[in-house]
Amino acid sequence: MKDTSNQENQFQLLKKIPESNLKAILDLYGDYQKSSLHVRYVIFGFLGTVLIYNLFFAGNNYSVSDISTIRTTMVTILLGFIGLLIIIGIKVYKKQKIVKTALKKAGIEHNVEFKPLKKEFNRLVRTSFRGPKI
Repeated sequence: MKDTSNQENQFQLLKKIPESNLKAILDLYGDYQKSSLHVRYVIFGFLGTVLIYNLFFAGNNYSVSDISTIRTTMVTILLGFIGLLIIIGIKVYKKQKIVKTALKKAGIEHNVEFKPLKKEFNRLVRTSFRGPKI
């Protein structure tokens, strides 16, 4: 019996926001969540590149010019991954900021304090979407 009353009271602040506004915020959150997955793809690509280097090039004997070419290529590839990670990170941060701003604006419009609203929103997205917090 305690669990049912707890579930009913779980999203009291979010119930104060109209469903259309909440749906718009959740759509923005969906974009943010998709963008945050791109960070993982870049990290996996980075780790895959390091693994391939270690499997095929590390520990083998090459001439000085070949070693120089291999190192230059690997450094260029890894710097490309780092640059891509920075660019994607900036885009994810901007989308997160948009979601926070929309949630804050909805809280102001409906007289709800932002911090508890944000905690409740994070609980909702963690349980429903299994996505990152904002």
